[in-house]
Amino acid sequence: NRLMNEIILELYKQNYAISNLAPFSESFYRCYGYENAIYEKMYELNPAYLRLFKPIKEGKIVREKWKDSN
Repeated sequence: NRLMNEIILELYKQNYAISNLAPFSESFYRCYGYENAIYEKMYELNPAYLRLFKPIKEGKIVREKWKDSN
């Protein structure tokens, strides 16, 4: 409870209008004023329709070590 109140106060001080969560429990966060505003929509289509699209063959892959990324 203290942690959530501290986070909400800090967001207010930093002038954040919204914050986005991936909640484990919507009812838990609802107690703190959060409401689910992002919903997911899933579409299914017949894979045969994708055969009409030709793959784009441009670009390249470069493999390097992280330390050499500059």
